[in-house]
Amino acid sequence: MFYNHVFCSLYRFYLDILKEKQLPFLFSISFLTFLETANLMFLDTVTRKFLKFDLILTKYFAVYIALIFILNLIYFKYKRRYELSLERYSKLSKKEKRTKGIITTLYVFVSFVLIFLLD
Repeated sequence: MFYNHVFCSLYRFYLDILKEKQLPFLFSISFLTFLETANLMFLDTVTRKFLKFDLILTKYFAVYIALIFILNLIYFKYKRRYELSLERYSKLSKKEKRTKGIITTLYVFVSFVLIFLLD
């Protein structure tokens, strides 16, 4: 599942690239929440501009961020899903890791670009 792979990529990035052993789980959840929030804000902007429909994201922005963060925590903590995802990630072949890594990198890049396209 792509969502789990993004989490695993962030987790491995935190451990391998940043060389930090503390809080990789919370870092991954926080960054994933940031990406999802950026995507939601872009969606909100598009619906306001083209469909003349307001999702009310800007009014309750902090609530949405907290809700997404909590849902991410529940999703990955439930039945220790993050450990199972990391185990599956470690069993991927180099080719699969590279392909999924490229897709994940594109997702992160596009999410950042979308931030600058807001309003």
